[in-house]
This record gives sequence, structure tokens and C-alpha cells, in this order.
Amino acid sequence: MRKHSFLIVIFFVLSSLKLWGQQPEILLIGVFHEIPADQRCNWEKPLKKLLQYKPDQIAVEYMMPEDPLSLNKAYGPTYRSWFDSVMLRWEGKRVNIKDSIARYVKLIQQSDIPFYRAKLWQYHYLNMDIGNADYQLFRIMQAKDNWFKIFDRTGYAAKAFLKNLRKATNNMKLTEFHNLVFPLAAAMRIPFVHPTDDKSTYTYQSETFGRLAEALEQTPAYKKMEALWKRYAITEEEQKKKCDAVTFINRKEWLDTTDAAQVRIINETEHPDAKDFEIIWYYRNKSIAKRISEAVIRSKAKRMAVFYGNMHIYPLKMYLEEMGYKVKLLGDL
Repeated sequence: MRKHSFLIVIFFVLSSLKLWGQQPEILLIGVFHEIPADQRCNWEKPLKKLLQYKPDQIAVEYMMPEDPLSLNKAYGPTYRSWFDSVMLRWEGKRVNIKDSIARYVKLIQQSDIPFYRAKLWQYHYLNMDIGNADYQLFRIMQAKDNWFKIFDRTGYAAKAFLKNLRKATNNMKLTEFHNLVFPLAAAMRIPFVHPTDDKSTYTYQSETFGRLAEALEQTPAYKKMEALWKRYAITEEEQKKKCDAVTFINRKEWLDTTDAAQVRIINETEHPDAKDFEIIWYYRNKSIAKRISEAVIRSKAKRMAVFYGNMHIYPLKMYLEEMGYKVKLLGDL
């Protein structure tokens, strides 16, 4: 009997170890949303580490096409009818967007040509999935063959595509997406990224902070806040000049200070709006963490790389670990 019980214990221990080995791992990467072109060297070390890490899925700070509250904040209450009108103008009829996306994903697997990616951009855009639309623009920007000679530039969709391609060429090159996220996704042959942002509370968050700043202006508490943010900005600029800023802001010691800068020092004021700001900030991040978890489960990711503005990393790590995930930081690689 004792031997039988011992074998049962061993079985459960081995089963637990097996499950632990299969547990998805989440890598959080804090980023700047823009770095000047002359300081582009700051992206190089992190990208090298990420290429060695080899994630199989990527989550990004873009709105989800299935999130009407966030889309309403971004595009206004008539956004859906506007996108429907764009579809009719481009396609001449209503089409099944998901089927169209699946079709061009399959065609790209057979022959990866920019024209197919232009069509995939078109359907991601119509699906209000701007993150994946931008990813396709990036892939086309990297194409070396002169496909423009055979590209039909007539029609609403073609003109819109070319306009967005020119816009992306000018605007995207300074961002984390052009320098870190999309190059990594392309190198890992990841066909699409997972938008996970929640902007449904963004307006209220901004308004709350605005009221707080106005109420505290010229007080000792506000001057203390200003001094902290000034030191924060100076440190980051110094690290950018050393080509080490992205690596630096992902150190655990530095990420701990971001929560102080974003929430804790504001709470010291004991102003009613300070508590409101804290609640809405953590609510947003808890919602994002839930969406990241859903993306991990849906995609069956083994290694999910998650890119967000560095202020988000502290609360995202906290909530994801509460969910039971093994969470790594860029500094752990």
C-alpha cells in the first residue's frame, strides 16, 4: 500500500513537471514609441537579443478589431459605417473580410510577392486591424523587387494603399514597430501580430490627470512630481546618447521606478483625482494583461513577446504573474 502511494506521488510530481515545462512564457519589452533617426543605434542590442530568444508569437500596443469601445474612442461613433462605406468604394460590394484575409495569407505562403501583401493590407485595414495592416506595409517596404511597374495604381483601394505606404515610409521609421517589432516578426516568419491594447478608458485617464495637474499646480506636491519627471527624462536622454536606452529602461530596477513616476508619487498628494487616476490606470493595464493571456491561449504560444510603452511593463508583469504566467523581462535575456 505504501509503495502504491509512493508511486502515485511520483506520478503527480512528474506530471506537474511536464505541465510546467509546457507552460507558456511571456517576455515583456518596454519601448519608446519614437527615437530620433540619429539615435537609431538604441534598437540594435534589443533586436539582437530578441532574435536569439526566438518568440513564436508577438503581441503589440494596437487596438483590437473586435473592440468597439476603443475603436469608438479612436475613430468616433460612426466608425463602423465609415469602414463599411470604404469597403463598398474599394470592392464595389460587401465581402467576407476573414475569408479574404485567409485567401491572401495562403497565397503568400505559396508565393511571397508584394502585390499579395498589398491586398492583405487592404483586407486587414477593412477589418479595422491597423496593427496587421501596418505590418504588411513594413513587409512591402522591405521588398527589393520593383513591383511598382506592374502595380495597378487606379481605383480607390490602390490610391489609398499608396498613400498609406508613403505615410508609413515617413512616419514608421522612428518607431518601435519599424525597428524592433516588425523586423522580429518577419525574421521569425510570424504571419501576423496580436493587437491587445485597450483605449476605452484613455479619454477619462487623460482628463483625470489634467484635472489633477491643474488642481495641484504651484503646490509643493506638484513641484515634486515635476522634479521626478525631469530626472526621469534626463536619464533617458543620457542613455539614448550612449545607444543603450532601450536596454536601460528594461532593467528591473528602472521598471520599478516607472510605477513610482506614474502612480505612487501622485498618490502622495492625497487628492481625490489621484485615486481616480490610479484606478483607471491599473484597470486599463489589467484589461491589457487579460487580452495578452487570451492571445497566448488562442495562438497556443510557447514564447509570446509583448511590446508596450515602458510605463506599462510594471503593472503588466504584476497582473500576468498573478494569472500564473512565467514572465521574463528583456533584461533577463
